[in-house]
Amino acid sequence: MQLTFHRLPIWILLTCLVALSAATSRAQARDANASGWLGVMVGGSRDSGEEAPEGVHLTRIIADGPAARAKLRARDRILAVDGEPVSSSGELIRRIKDLHPGAWVRLTVRRGHGDDDDEREVNLRLGERPARRKGFKVRHGWVGLQAIDLPPALREHFGATAEAGAMISFVETGSPAEAAGFALGDVVYEVDGRPVKSAAALAEFVEGGGVGNSAEFVIARYGASMELEALIEELPQAEPR
Repeated sequence: MQLTFHRLPIWILLTCLVALSAATSRAQARDANASGWLGVMVGGSRDSGEEAPEGVHLTRIIADGPAARAKLRARDRILAVDGEPVSSSGELIRRIKDLHPGAWVRLTVRRGHGDDDDEREVNLRLGERPARRKGFKVRHGWVGLQAIDLPPALREHFGATAEAGAMISFVETGSPAEAAGFALGDVVYEVDGRPVKSAAALAEFVEGGGVGNSAEFVIARYGASMELEALIEELPQAEPR
């Protein structure tokens, strides 16, 4: 059987070529505008009154982002990108944005605090910076504690210092807090060397403590000072009703 090909009118060919050229230009423009993304929130030191530590402090990790997949944690500090030191949040953001999505980067990371910190190299593949910043799911730390503000008049009664202000009101069964030995009535006045002056401050320290990190709590119990250590886990998802 003989096949016969009919010539397309020239105007149709020109239209197709123009459309193809426009689509190619749009794709190239998108690629040119795309920038790398770590999936973190950054900030300075949370230690009030102390000199800011070296590097850039990670305050939160975006769930399912490149940093989360690379096992980075809140409170990690990024010291360098591909061997080049970074000393501010803006510098880190600019360095990452200048890279293309899909690029591999080597981060020098310091983890821990005080004498327990250690330095490591982390290789991760960047994602593409989202056009919108809303709707991110952030990893929140959790140990299974609830607390209430302790009135100043009761601080001395419970054996706490003048700066204390968070009394444990609930310890969840099977939680890291229960495993660490927390009890109702404990008064927490320090977390990882940072003073706790309210229940809100205690919650903030735990939520931003970095999933996978261990936190050291200094508490008062029956007038005696004690130290407890609890592993920070990710805040459990609420079950649908």
